[in-house]
Amino acid sequence: MQFLSWCIEHEYIEKLPFKIKQIKVVANKKTWIKKDEFDLITSKMDKVSRAYAVVSYHTGLRKSELNDNKYDKAYNGLYHTLKIKDNLYQLCINGKGGKYREVPLMGSIKDEYDIMVNNRLHPTTISKKFKKACIEVGLPHYHFHHLRHSFSSNLTMITQDAYLISTAMGHSSLQTTQKYLNDKALKWSKLVESEVFKA
Repeated sequence: MQFLSWCIEHEYIEKLPFKIKQIKVVANKKTWIKKDEFDLITSKMDKVSRAYAVVSYHTGLRKSELNDNKYDKAYNGLYHTLKIKDNLYQLCINGKGGKYREVPLMGSIKDEYDIMVNNRLHPTTISKKFKKACIEVGLPHYHFHHLRHSFSSNLTMITQDAYLISTAMGHSSLQTTQKYLNDKALKWSKLVESEVFKA
C-alpha cells in the first residue's frame, strides 16, 4: 500500500483502477543435463562444490535437501539423514511441503557424500559455484536445480514406472511425473540408445 500511495503521489499512476499489461512468459521446459555434459561441468568445480553436484545428480535432492542439519536455518528447514537399510545406504529426506521420502544412495558416490556433509556450503554458494562452472564450459543455460530434473530424466530412461519415479522425486502429483515420461527429447534418446536400432 505504501508503494501504491507513493506511485499515486508522484503521478506514476494517474487514476484508479488501473490495468497492468500482462507479460507472457515462455513455459519453462524440463532441462536434462546429460552425463557427458555433467562430467564436463563438474571438471571445472572444486572438490567440495563438485561433491554437492554429484550427490544431487545421482539422488534428485533439491539444493535445500542436501543439508544434514535440521537446525540449519539457511536451508529453510529441509534436510536429510543417512542410514543403512537392507545393506544399502538410504537417504531419509524431509523435503519440500513437509513431504518425507527415502532414496537410495549409491555406494559409488559415498565418498562425495562424505565430502559434502563434512564441508557445509550455503545454498546460494552451491548455486553460484555450479553456475560459474556451467558458464566456463559454455553451457550458461543450466542451473543447479536442473540436476534434480536430470535425475528424474535419467530414471525415466531406465523405467517408465510413474509411481517409482514419483516416489523417488517426492512429487505430490503423478501429473508432475508424467511431464518427464512425456518428454520428447527423452523418448528420442531412448529410441536412439535402444538395441533394436543398433547397427
